[in-house]
Amino acid sequence: MTMADSSGDNSLKRVARAISTANWTAKAKQAAASLKAQHAAGRDGDDTPAEPIWPTPKDQLEALKGLFHKPQIAPDAPAPSPEIDEAALEHDAAEVAEAMRRVDWAQVRVVTS
Repeated sequence: MTMADSSGDNSLKRVARAISTANWTAKAKQAAASLKAQHAAGRDGDDTPAEPIWPTPKDQLEALKGLFHKPQIAPDAPAPSPEIDEAALEHDAAEVAEAMRRVDWAQVRVVTS
């Protein structure tokens, strides 16, 4: 079953809404402020590990998968047993993680600055 043939499923609309309604400028400003604060703390001798400014690729994939799942009808209703091929899911997650490793992040920074 493809995403297009699931009748009544608004998964793509939820994903599009999540992407289009995000305030990307505010997120970028928040990330820059966090990086500046951590850099200043490091200059002042603070050697605590840096706080990540974005979720890991795995966390991002999990959030995206969550957008594609149908919302529960009632919050206290038992969750339906998923019929997900875990091996295929792990394979897909590994492919996404590998693709993220191949991104030229220096070029991304140049283009987005």
